[in-house]
Amino acid sequence: MAFLIDKCALLPVVVTVIGWPISAYIGYRFGLKSQRAAREFAAKDAVTKRRREFLNLAIDLVERIVGSDDPEYWVTMFTQNAPTLRAEFAKIAHELTKEERGIIQSAVDGVLAYANMNPADIYADKENLVKAFDKFPRA
Repeated sequence: MAFLIDKCALLPVVVTVIGWPISAYIGYRFGLKSQRAAREFAAKDAVTKRRREFLNLAIDLVERIVGSDDPEYWVTMFTQNAPTLRAEFAKIAHELTKEERGIIQSAVDGVLAYANMNPADIYADKENLVKAFDKFPRA
């Protein structure tokens, strides 16, 4: 009987010695998996944020053009901010699908064609400039 009691006393020690490394390994593996998931989520969130910022820039530009009655203001503002539109597109171009890239590239090119015009020509063609902005996808 004493022998059985001694074996039962060793059982918790054996379970602890064997179970502790196993539970530590399992916890470690789950920790790695959750860190990987967090990194993937952060990367997708960053892509979405950059795309949203680009489209918001395009929306902001067209709203400022449409909302202003002062041609000197909006033409100057447009010509100064048009290169920013190209730079922001360059940031997100590699993250887009081939189809999305083509659509947005043609919209950017259509808008930037006006940036190279004389200010008087830009003012005279305001309606077509606004229509060029309509080719951008909505956020």
